[in-house]
Amino acid sequence: YIFSVVAVLLILIACINYANVSTFVSLRRSREIGVRKINRGSRNKLLFHFFGEAFQQTALGCILAMALVELLRLQFNQLTGKSILIPYLEPWFAASLLGLVLLTTLLAGAYPAILISNFKPVDAFRGKVNSGKGQTYFRTVLLVFQFSISVGLIITTLTMYRQVGYMQDKNLGYEIENLLYLNLDDSQKLNY
Repeated sequence: YIFSVVAVLLILIACINYANVSTFVSLRRSREIGVRKINRGSRNKLLFHFFGEAFQQTALGCILAMALVELLRLQFNQLTGKSILIPYLEPWFAASLLGLVLLTTLLAGAYPAILISNFKPVDAFRGKVNSGKGQTYFRTVLLVFQFSISVGLIITTLTMYRQVGYMQDKNLGYEIENLLYLNLDDSQKLNY
């Protein structure tokens, strides 16, 4: 459960980061967007194009992540003493992975796609495309939220690390090696 929560938070941080970087880059691509709009590029076509870019990058990231998982899985199993197998051929796993890629694409690509598709071609060619005050405020809120999640993850990691160290080093008040263990049957147990 802990790894799942951390994974969701990391994906959320990545989505926010992608949205911020993509909107910044889109300001530099304003002339390209202007040409697309002039060449009968409807708003829906632009939305589809930029969601396609987000999907392409998300799918590539997923493939890279799965390759890294396979490369590091044996070392992780040795470190944890577990035998974790990944069910690549199971239909539910493939459906879950595809759903995760689509959800990540939607989260990461929605804000940039909507912002980019609202550019006016005339302003794009004049170089007067800027993010309005509301968009700047929204990106600032996203950055603060992203930073807060990162700080929270770091604090939680340090706290858990110290707690595990405390549990391993704490004097329990008895010698573990000098314990005597007796197995009693029901007739020998005290009834309270």
